[in-house]
Amino acid sequence: MIVKIRQLSQVLLAPIVVLIVAGLLVTIFIGMPRRDQSPYIYKGPSVKINGVKVKDDDFNKVYMELVRLYGHRQTQESLMNQALEILINEELIKQILKERKIEADREEIKAFITRVQQVYPTEEELEMYLYQVGVQDLKALEDFYREILLRQTLYLQVAEERGIEVPEDKIRAAEDQLRQVYETIEFSHILIATDPELTGISRSDREALQKAEDIYERIMAGEDFAKLAAEHSDDESTAELGGRIEERTIAYFRQTLEQNFIETALQLAAGEVSRPVKTRYGYHIIRVENVKSAKGEEWEKEKETLRKGLLLDELDESGEMNNWVTAEREKADIKVLDPALRGYRFKQEEKWGEAALAYAKALKDKRYRRNLEVHLSAVEAYRQIGDYETALDVLAKTPEKIRREPDYALAKARVLHARGTVDEAKTTLAAAVEKAGEDISGLNYILMVAEELELTEEAEALKAKLDKIEEEREAERQELERLFMEEQKKLEEAAGEK
Repeated sequence: MIVKIRQLSQVLLAPIVVLIVAGLLVTIFIGMPRRDQSPYIYKGPSVKINGVKVKDDDFNKVYMELVRLYGHRQTQESLMNQALEILINEELIKQILKERKIEADREEIKAFITRVQQVYPTEEELEMYLYQVGVQDLKALEDFYREILLRQTLYLQVAEERGIEVPEDKIRAAEDQLRQVYETIEFSHILIATDPELTGISRSDREALQKAEDIYERIMAGEDFAKLAAEHSDDESTAELGGRIEERTIAYFRQTLEQNFIETALQLAAGEVSRPVKTRYGYHIIRVENVKSAKGEEWEKEKETLRKGLLLDELDESGEMNNWVTAEREKADIKVLDPALRGYRFKQEEKWGEAALAYAKALKDKRYRRNLEVHLSAVEAYRQIGDYETALDVLAKTPEKIRREPDYALAKARVLHARGTVDEAKTTLAAAVEKAGEDISGLNYILMVAEELELTEEAEALKAKLDKIEEEREAERQELERLFMEEQKKLEEAAGEK
C-alpha cells in the first residue's frame, strides 16, 4: 500500500516507512533505523542507473537492514538482489523527481514538525520518538517527511496522467468513516437523580426537576458550574471533577449515552448550558466545553487529504502504478556492474548460458573467491547448460575452508548424476549422509535431493534412518519425562512427611 499523508499525520511515522511500488520497496534511506557503525560487508560497484552509480554505503545500508530482517531465512545472493532492486527504484524515483522539478510544501512540513513537538512535549519523549523513527534530530525528521511528501506528489501526478478516478460511493463511504473519528465533543454535566439506587434518596420526578431547574437558574445567574457540580451532582464519578466528562468522538457518545442527552449536547455551542434534560437516571444540566464538527476549513483539508489517499490506493490497486514503474524501468539505462549479481538475475530468469558467463567472471573477482553461494550458483549454471566438466572443475577449485556441508556434496552429486555417473553420485550422497550423522535438518535436505534424483533405494534408506532417529529421540524424551516425574513424586512425598 502506498503510504498516505493522512496515515503519516495520524501515526507520526512508523519506525521504518517504505513505499510499496509494483511489489518492490522504495526505501527512504534517511528513515531507516540508526545502527552502530559496522564495517561494510559489500564493496561495489553494484549498478549504474542512467549513468549514476549507486554508492557502496547506500547499498550496505539497505543490504544490512535486509540481512537483519531476513538473513536467517534467505540466501546472501537473494538479499543482495533485493537490495539492488530497492536501490534501482530509489535512484529512478530521485531522478524523476528532479526531472519534474517537484517540491514539497514547506508549510505542510512545518505543521507536521509542530504536531510532533505537541505530541512529544518533553525532551525525553521526543528523543525516544526520534530514535524509533530512526533519525537523530528534528532537522533529519524534517528531511524525512519532505522525502515522503515529494513522492506523494509524484504519485498523485502519475494517477492523474493515468486517468485514475475514485468512485463517488467509495469517497462518501470513506468520508463517513473519517467523520466518525474526526468529530469530537467534551462536556460537563450535573445529574439530579430520580433513581434511589444511585443516591439512596427517594426523590420524585417532580422534586428532581425542580432541583435541577433551581441549579440551572443559579448557573445562569453566574455561579460556578464546576462548584455546583461538586456540591449537587449525583454522578459520583464526575462530581469531583466539576462534572467533566473527557473528550471522546461523537460516534462513541451516540453509542454509550441516551439519545436525549447527546442530541441536546450537540445543539449547544462551546460554553453554552442546557436546561434540565430527562434520561432514565434523572435530570441533567449539560455544559459543552469543546466541540469539533465536520465543518469549516480544517474539515475540508482533512477531506482533501483523504481523497488523495484514496486516489493513491486506487492507483496501486488498478495495476497502473505497476505499469508506470515498469515503463520507467524499461526507459532507463540500467547496467548491473557486479558479475555475481548479474549472474543471479540471469539464474532467476533461467537464462543459464548468460548466468554461466556472468558467474565465470564473478569467480575471477576477488570479492567472490571465498563465497560458497557464488561457487555453487556457478556450478548450477554449468550443470543446466550441460557443461559438467567445468561444473566439477569449479567444485574442485572451491577452497576447502568454505565447503559447507551438505550443500557442497549435494551440488556435486547433482552434477555427477546429470553427467550419467550415477554410481559416483550415490557415493557422494552416501558420504554426505555419513558426515551429517544425526543432524535431522541435514538428512532431510539430503533426502530431498535423493528423491529429486530418483535414487529410490538411497531415499528409502534415508527415510528409515530418519524414522529410527526420531524413535530414539522420542524414547529418550519419554525416559527423561519418567525420571522427572519420579523425582517430582519423591519431592512431594518428602514435603508431606515434614
